[in-house]
Amino acid sequence: MKRILFTILFTIAGSQTLAAAQTPADALATCVSTSMSNQDSVVTARWLFIAMSRHPALPQGARVSDSEGLDANRQMGALVNRMLFEVCASETRAAIQGQGRDAALEAAFNMFGQRAMTDLMGNPDVMASVIQLGAYVDQQRLNALTPPATQ
Repeated sequence: MKRILFTILFTIAGSQTLAAAQTPADALATCVSTSMSNQDSVVTARWLFIAMSRHPALPQGARVSDSEGLDANRQMGALVNRMLFEVCASETRAAIQGQGRDAALEAAFNMFGQRAMTDLMGNPDVMASVIQLGAYVDQQRLNALTPPATQ
């Protein structure tokens, strides 16, 4: 069940499987992935959380101040600048020249999100909270759909 929940959250976060670098955009994603620190993941996760907290469907308590949003944008901007223009500069250049700016940025931002989710999900408190979802998933129906060898 833990594996299923992790897969669900990974999918929700818009992550993509890291494949062998076949394109310049894949090489950029690989560079971002291998270059991000745990602190970079925290910066990314905080920025994503604050951005998502702006959605009107979320409770008012999930919202953060404008100054916190500005600070998160500044920190994430510094991280993106460092990754794209310093750490992974040659990969960024090759991805933009080979596949266009949109594909390059999409690959980089997918990897920022994927790494942030992977690192955050490794926290025992986060995982304990996520596992609680299992109490609300119909296990009998799930097992009925699962071949006996993989249950």
